Amino acid sequence: MNFKNRYLFLFSALAMVLFVACKEDPEPSFFEPELSVMPAENMHRTGATISGMIHAQNNSVVEKFGIEYSEYENFSVTHEVVANTSPSEELFTVHLTDLDAGTAYYYRAFAFSGYSTAYSNHLAFSTPKMSAPVFGATSVNDVSYTSASFQSS
Repeated sequence: MNFKNRYLFLFSALAMVLFVACKEDPEPSFFEPELSVMPAENMHRTGATISGMIHAQNNSVVEKFGIEYSEYENFSVTHEVVANTSPSEELFTVHLTDLDAGTAYYYRAFAFSGYSTAYSNHLAFSTPKMSAPVFGATSVNDVSYTSASFQSS
């Protein structure tokens, strides 16, 4: 083999090794957990409780799972709350905190396998608006220079 053919052969061999060796790892076909979420509960101005279901198929790999929520229906900006239970328990509950009053939130369950993330359908809820307390008829009793008592119905 002459000098030019050697380089051509080495270049071809190297290109073939790179082509075969750099193939992306495929996502495992067995990773298909079934996910769902329930309607939000215990909503208040700055929080809510969300429950979800995860049914991991045999041999499913689930590194983490929980609830993802956003103020945007397309989930362009998200927050994640990871459940602190085992996926074998199937039902999980997370508590969302530090929410804004009077705001609509969209949420869905997620499960991450290490390769990709699976999602459930999404639901929505709104936190109550900030409002002043409402009192019924109020009467003032026992007024003195230092105190008074109020009664509301």
